[in-house]
Amino acid sequence: MLHGRIMPQRWRKALVGLDIGSSAVKAVELRRGRRACSLAALAVAPLPAGAVHDGAIADRDAVAQTVRTLLDGGGFNTRAVALALAGNAVMVRRIELPAMSPTELEASIYWEARQHVPFPADEVALDYKVLRAPGSPDAARSTAVLLVAARKDRVAEYTGVVEQAGCTPVVIDVDVFALMNAYELNHGRDAAAVLALLDVGACAASVTVVAGGQPVGTRALPLGARSYRDALRDELGLGTVESDRILQAHLGDAPVPDEARTVLRSVNDRIVAEIGGTLDHFRGSELVGEIGSLVLCGGASRAAGLADALAARQQLPVGLLDPFRRVQGTGGRYANERPLAAVAVGLALRQAGER
Repeated sequence: MLHGRIMPQRWRKALVGLDIGSSAVKAVELRRGRRACSLAALAVAPLPAGAVHDGAIADRDAVAQTVRTLLDGGGFNTRAVALALAGNAVMVRRIELPAMSPTELEASIYWEARQHVPFPADEVALDYKVLRAPGSPDAARSTAVLLVAARKDRVAEYTGVVEQAGCTPVVIDVDVFALMNAYELNHGRDAAAVLALLDVGACAASVTVVAGGQPVGTRALPLGARSYRDALRDELGLGTVESDRILQAHLGDAPVPDEARTVLRSVNDRIVAEIGGTLDHFRGSELVGEIGSLVLCGGASRAAGLADALAARQQLPVGLLDPFRRVQGTGGRYANERPLAAVAVGLALRQAGER
């Protein structure tokens, strides 16, 4: 969405979906056919510790070099990229406005946004999408709008670092929208379904409730793989190397020492409780109602016992989002990359100029 205000160029060719996370950069290029997509290129590279902190780029040179090396060595055919913003740099909110024409909405949306955006108006880029079709039964009374606000300084950070890496930033998106694109590519859109997309990454988790193919609520939680590492360090006094070794075993469902297993299980319980509280909050909205299923992705989604604990707590089926389920040329490969690649796949589906 945001590219409509921030990146006005038109670009007809394929884009590289470039997901710059807290611990790694993920890049995907898709080849579009008439009936299906195929994988043109895929690469994942770790970032130096602290290079990206809470969504902010702390070491621009390190991130730019990682992006450059990743794309140069990954067989990518273009340096035109789609990026995603996440965390406290971006706000996504559904708002209800009086019924008005598209022209009236265009003229008034930025004044209306001032009441909802938690940043000074001159510090954000705004975009919006009308959710309720003009012919719908409720359209005569109100206009439902999905409002997106992104901090301009964070947009400049990300576009600047990819330009330093020799790339052209063509689309600026939001991570939760990219996740929805990846889900719809692989599972389709069910107008009657209500589901929750749970992306548990290195330092944060996002919870997005989708009803009828539209996001009706999203929230970021400061929980992820780092939570397991910090607990091992704080509760068992382990050093960085040993904590990382146990964490990788936990993410790979490999055996870990009994005392570590107890600590890791407690972190699972904390993540499940936080996600559960967020889902309960969304269930209180008349827009959500009953959630039918949970879909899990992200690097920490592989944590042993996490999916089972979520299913038991929520009494709902929990599935894993496979971003290559309907992407040709992947087969059973890329087992390690699949949990990490959903946002990058969703970004790779974008084209400049679409809303």
